[in-house]
Amino acid sequence: MLRSRELKELFHNPVFYVIVAVFLSLSGYKFFSLLQSFIEESSYYPEYVYGSKISSMMGMDVAYYIFPQLFMFYSYLCVMAVSVLGSGLGHDRLMDMDKIELLSTSKSIKGLIFRKIMSCSIVIYAMLIPTLIYPLIINIFTSVDWGLLLSSYTGIFFLVLMMSGINSIIGIFRFPVAVGIFLNMVILLFLHFYFFENMYSPFFFGAVKLDVITILLSALALATSFYKAVRMYI
Repeated sequence: MLRSRELKELFHNPVFYVIVAVFLSLSGYKFFSLLQSFIEESSYYPEYVYGSKISSMMGMDVAYYIFPQLFMFYSYLCVMAVSVLGSGLGHDRLMDMDKIELLSTSKSIKGLIFRKIMSCSIVIYAMLIPTLIYPLIINIFTSVDWGLLLSSYTGIFFLVLMMSGINSIIGIFRFPVAVGIFLNMVILLFLHFYFFENMYSPFFFGAVKLDVITILLSALALATSFYKAVRMYI
């Protein structure tokens, strides 16, 4: 997987580094704006501030104020990143590179789709690694619930997999790259806003939902089977 053609292309693509720069800039701005907002709200209720222990007026610490909102913001950024970085499958279909690869190797269609999904997911997970600095900053001033963070990153992990799988279905059609990216973004943002946001938001509050994980795995299996069944007719 780490040596796959798809992964090498994504890491060598300048667009990936532009997306990383935009993602980290926006996430950093969101983090510090939430932190400033929390401090301003807490300043109205000084009885809730005790030395290095910062508590909000609702009795929740700064981590519970910031990180659920921050990870919800991450989810939308990751969906847009998947829309761009996951467009390689549509490009391969347009150029018939998937047929060439399947004919020249012994790899299966399901293996091809799996590599596309995982390659897109891995580069986005790599993009998220620098965000670990934010809980470390909070940890300087007060204790951080690392279980909450683990649950939140787990939610993002499965969300990215889900969106990459849906992206593979869209990639069946032979759209030009620009059109494919636009359609990916519109469809994935629509699905996330109206359906998946409610499914994944409990993860950002520390609740790991096994039923959501089951739906995810089923959706991935369905996506690969659907692609295999439909590609011969399109």
